Amino acid sequence: MWSVRRRWLPHREGKGVVQRFRKHSKPDAADFFDLPDLGGGAGLVVALVIGVGLILLLVFGWPVLLLGIDLVWLLLVGVLGVIGRIVLRRPWRVEAVSQTERRSWFVNGYRAAGRERDDIARHFQHGQNPAGVETAPMPH
Repeated sequence: MWSVRRRWLPHREGKGVVQRFRKHSKPDAADFFDLPDLGGGAGLVVALVIGVGLILLLVFGWPVLLLGIDLVWLLLVGVLGVIGRIVLRRPWRVEAVSQTERRSWFVNGYRAAGRERDDIARHFQHGQNPAGVETAPMPH
C-alpha cells in the first residue's frame, strides 16, 4: 500500500531533530557556578539574594525566554520558507512511501505538485508502477 503526499520539509532519512541539531561539545558545568568573592558579612545576604534570583529566573524566566526564542525562530523559518517556495520557485517534493520503499518527484508550483500527487496516487491505484526521481530503500 502506497501513501502519496506533498511534503513541505525534506525527509532526513531517519534523523530526528535532536540528531540534526546536537552539539558535539558540552560546556563545563564548573565554569558556570563560579561566583565572585563579595567579602564581608553582607556577602552572605547578597549571595542569598543572587541565589533566590537565579532560582526564580530559572523557574519562571527561562521558559518564557525559550518560548519567545521559539516563536521568533518559527516566524523566521516560516517567512524564509514562503520566500523559498514562492519567490525563488523552490520545487515541492511529492513523495510516495510504502513499507519497503520511498520514491520522490520534484515539481515546481503548489498546484502542479498537488496535481502530480493525485496522478501518482491514481497510477498506484490502477496497479501501475511510476518511477520516481529518487528511489531509496526504507531504513529498518
